[in-house]
Amino acid sequence: MKKLLAILFGALALNLSATEVYDSYGLEQKWYTNDQNQGMGQGSYYKLVLSANSKIYLTDYLNTIYSGDQNETLAHHGITQYGYYLNGNMTDNHVTNLGDNVTSFDSYTYYDDEGKHTYNRNAYYLGDFSKGSEIEIWMSDGTTTVGTWTPVEGEYTSRWLGREDKLNPNIGVAQLTMYASTGYQVNFGLLTAASDLPIIQEGGGGTMGSPLPAPITTLLIACGLGGLFMTWKKKQLIRER
Repeated sequence: MKKLLAILFGALALNLSATEVYDSYGLEQKWYTNDQNQGMGQGSYYKLVLSANSKIYLTDYLNTIYSGDQNETLAHHGITQYGYYLNGNMTDNHVTNLGDNVTSFDSYTYYDDEGKHTYNRNAYYLGDFSKGSEIEIWMSDGTTTVGTWTPVEGEYTSRWLGREDKLNPNIGVAQLTMYASTGYQVNFGLLTAASDLPIIQEGGGGTMGSPLPAPITTLLIACGLGGLFMTWKKKQLIRER
């Protein structure tokens, strides 16, 4: 019983920490108003404004959880480098090669004629940032280098999509358009963490629907934990008699 209680306490702690992973930044957007002849209503320039000290990661966007055919990853789109501008300083250019500082974030399992497989999603470390930092993200495919906040005359370059990732709906999904090369749109996820990136899901099945809101999940775990504790305590009192 003590082991079971320890496991439930651990699950509760993990759930509480997970609620903080995506909540340490706000989004400042500048909607397209055709001021750069880029059209209207198609998207916005955007930057992150941190409300807490955080590590930030970019992740591959997953457009399916039923096969291993992911055709919207950063590597698939030919992204070779990524980076950021900090606090509006456009000369402070932090460059990272796509193959550097990569970790496995979460995963899902799928089946085909050859049996069961696990697909591991990549996360790309962007940097450590302090509370109040304003961050513009940029990417390059060797031909186009485009940022999330920098206006480009006559070009549709950036958009904030919200939360549409097929495996983890809590991930904020953003978009950049490689306008000067093939014109393709690159979707990517954004993660923040107070420490090293937690492994949210390892080898589990894909998320089939929206998860319970974190406060409700926490409450259910807490109620279950309390009920088990009371049952265990009652048995202890009976033994003592």
